[in-house]
Amino acid sequence: MTLESSHPSLYGAVTILVCLLFLNGWLKKPRDPRQPKQVPATIPIPFFGHIIGLLIWRNHYYTKVSQQWNLPIISLAIFGAKVYVSRSPELLYSVQRQPKSLSFWYFEAHFTALLGGLSKAGSDGCFRGVRPESIDDCPLIDCLKGVKAAVSSQGDLERMSQVALDTLHKGVHRFMQEKSGPIDLEAWIKREIMLATTDAVYGARNPFRDPAIVEGFWNFTDGALFVALPRILPRILAPKAVAGREAVFRAIEQYYESDGLQDASQLARARYSILTQSGMSVQDTARAECVFGIALNGNTAPTAFWVVWHIFSDAVVLARIRKELEKFVSTELNGKQGVQTLTLDLRGVKENQYLQSVIQETLRYRARGTGPRMVLEDVTLSGDDCEYLLEKDSTLILAHEGMHYNKAVWGTDAESFVSDRFLPGDKAPPTAFRGFGGGANLCPGKSFAMSEIASLVAMLVTQADMEAVGGWNEPGRDASNMARENPPPLRKVMVNVAPRVGMEDVVWKYVL
Repeated sequence: MTLESSHPSLYGAVTILVCLLFLNGWLKKPRDPRQPKQVPATIPIPFFGHIIGLLIWRNHYYTKVSQQWNLPIISLAIFGAKVYVSRSPELLYSVQRQPKSLSFWYFEAHFTALLGGLSKAGSDGCFRGVRPESIDDCPLIDCLKGVKAAVSSQGDLERMSQVALDTLHKGVHRFMQEKSGPIDLEAWIKREIMLATTDAVYGARNPFRDPAIVEGFWNFTDGALFVALPRILPRILAPKAVAGREAVFRAIEQYYESDGLQDASQLARARYSILTQSGMSVQDTARAECVFGIALNGNTAPTAFWVVWHIFSDAVVLARIRKELEKFVSTELNGKQGVQTLTLDLRGVKENQYLQSVIQETLRYRARGTGPRMVLEDVTLSGDDCEYLLEKDSTLILAHEGMHYNKAVWGTDAESFVSDRFLPGDKAPPTAFRGFGGGANLCPGKSFAMSEIASLVAMLVTQADMEAVGGWNEPGRDASNMARENPPPLRKVMVNVAPRVGMEDVVWKYVL
C-alpha cells in the first residue's frame, strides 16, 4: 500500500501519454527565461528522441537524462508539450507547499476515470474540487482523509494489522510444508501479501479470495498503461487487461450489493460512503475501487519480495536480522509432549531500527516511480538558490530513482544497497526519500504496509532456511510497467525452503 496519495507513483509515466494529447502545445509562446533549461534527448533524433528514450529505458530515462545534465530541474519538449523533471530534494519543499496548483489529484482523477471506465457522471465527480480555483468539496481528497483516519492508530490499524498477520501466518505455514520442489519466490509473496492485504481491507467476504479475480486484477494492473488510452484503443491493444478489469468490477459490485461491507474495515467503508455520498453511483464506486486496488496491492508485494531477497541473499544481513529479533522471542516448553514453543512479539519487531532500515533502503534502492503533478496554474519553485517558473498545463515529474541515486544527497554509495543506511544519524533531507511520497500526498497506508512487510520478514527469517536455485544472483527489474513504484524482478527467483537447522520441531507463534 505504498502509492502516493494512496498511490506512491500512481500511473507514473503514463502521464507522458497525456502530454501527447495536449495539442495546444504546438502553439508555442515565447519562452520565459525563468523556466527550467530545455534539454535535448539522450538519443539525438529530432522530435522523437525523448519518446524513444522512454520506450527503451522507461522510467529510468528520467534518471538518465537528469544525471546527464546534473541540474535541479530540467524541461523536456515532447511533441510540443512541456514535461519538467526534477531530482532535487530542495525543490520538493516548494512543490509540497502547492498541492492544488501542482496537482497529483488531477492525475488520480484522470486515471481513475480512464482506467476504471467510469461513466460521464462518475468521471465528472472525480474532477470535482480538483482545480485550485474550485470551492467545491473534492471526493478524492475526502477519500484520502477518510483512508488516513481509517488506517491511523486511533482508527482501524491495529485490527487490520492483526487480520493481515493471521492470514500471513497461515500462508507461511503452508510455505514451510511445501514439498513439491523449488518455489517461485516472487509469485508466492505476491499471492500471500495480496491475500493478507485484501482480507484486512474487505473482511470475511473478500472478493479477492477468488483466484480468477486475482488473475484478472494482475492482468488489469500489468496492462494499466494501455487501459488508460482513450476511446476504443484499450480494447484493441489490451483486451486481456480490460477483461481483467471487468471481472474485478463485477466482483466488487456484487460484494457491495451482498452487504460485504458489513464486516469490512473502516477503510473500505469510508471509501464507499464518501464516494456514494458525493453522488457517485454504486457501479462507478465499484469501478473506482478497481483502480484503488492498484494503490492497495501494486507496490507492497514487489517491495516485500525485494526486502526478502536482500536479506536472504546476504548472509551478514540475514544473521544480523536474526540476532536483532532474538530479543523479542520468549520460550515455552510443554513438559508432557516436549514441544518447544517460541513466541515472537511483533510490536518490538516493527520498531526494530535495523529491520526498518532494511525496508526503507529497499524502497530507496529499488524505486522507479515518478510522482507526477499536473501544473494547473503558473507556479514558481524556489530552492537550490534559484527560482523556476513552471507553466500552466505542463507536467512535473518527480524522478524518485534520480533523487534516491543523487550522490550529492546520499553520498558516493548512492547507487549501492546499504542495509544500515537509515539507522539514526542519517543526515539526508526528509524530502530526499520518496518511498511513500510526501507532503499532502504522503501514503496514508505507510504504517500498515511497513507492519505487513515486517511481519512477513519476521516469520520467514525465524522459521526458514532458504536457498535460491543457482545462487542468489541479481534477477534484474521488470520496468515494463511504468506505473510501478517498485518493479518486480525481471527473472524468476526459484527457491528451496526448509526449516532452520536445529528448529525443525519448534512451534512458532506471533503476537501483536
